[in-house]
Amino acid sequence: MNIMISGANGFIASNLIKELSRKYKNHNIFCISRNRKANLEDKYNNLHFINHDLLNEELPKDLPDQVDIIFHLAAISKTFLKDSEAKNQFSENVSITSNIINFAEKLETKKIIFSSSVYVYSGTESKPFSENMSLSPSEYLGASKLASEQLLKTYSASSAVDVYSLRLFTVYGPGSRKNQFVPEAIRKITDPKITANFGNPNVTRDFVYISDVVKAFLLTLESNGKGFLPINIASGEAITISEAVKIIKKVAGVKKSIEFEESNIPKQQGDSNHSANIDLAKKVLGWKPETSFKDGILTTIKNHY
Repeated sequence: MNIMISGANGFIASNLIKELSRKYKNHNIFCISRNRKANLEDKYNNLHFINHDLLNEELPKDLPDQVDIIFHLAAISKTFLKDSEAKNQFSENVSITSNIINFAEKLETKKIIFSSSVYVYSGTESKPFSENMSLSPSEYLGASKLASEQLLKTYSASSAVDVYSLRLFTVYGPGSRKNQFVPEAIRKITDPKITANFGNPNVTRDFVYISDVVKAFLLTLESNGKGFLPINIASGEAITISEAVKIIKKVAGVKKSIEFEESNIPKQQGDSNHSANIDLAKKVLGWKPETSFKDGILTTIKNHY
């Protein structure tokens, strides 16, 4: 079997590649990224790294004539960008997905697994978020992910290609981007030189640990779902920012005052409370999260702080 992964240098993709290469040793894994970084190519002989800008419509060089599975994780995934950056995010994310579809057609791909986002629900008031909700994202990341989902849904309906769109909630763990909430919160709490100040303590997030997310991606390989399937990947247990900060502080074993300055941090359009229904993931993939937020934070701190 030939497997392709787009966005190979990303946090989630790099963790997925490790598990794929370990679990599927007899299959070829082609990792596509704009820039080659230090990676596992020398450790696993079934990994093949290819430098390619996926905004380029041409098929990446060094790919085989046929690719069975595509994991599509390439995207600009930053939240709440402003003006031209946000419009560029939408344009690039949709263009990359369109090119992935064209590649899939040429490569006779049978299944695509897409890394979507909780932000497709941005602006949605009803809780918990369910896959059958009517969606109208009110910020650009969610809009780009939903537009990509629509492209993939249409492609799936007009072909024999099955598509899983995993709507990832707040993914965290060792190696995540430093500007994301969990690593930033850990830094603020553990660094004695800076103030541990946060915004609205009552905003809820649904945190899901990286190993659980990777497991969900791997389960799509064995799943026999047909057509286009959007699936929430989350813990199913939303907690407030205040609760999250308290857990991080306790796990870190730090005695430090915490400040919440809601009025000083402007509310972003489309930034609503997050809460997930994960019944479909359990039913379709046989998946459920195994790592509690406390245990995930403990592992994250041990590995990087």
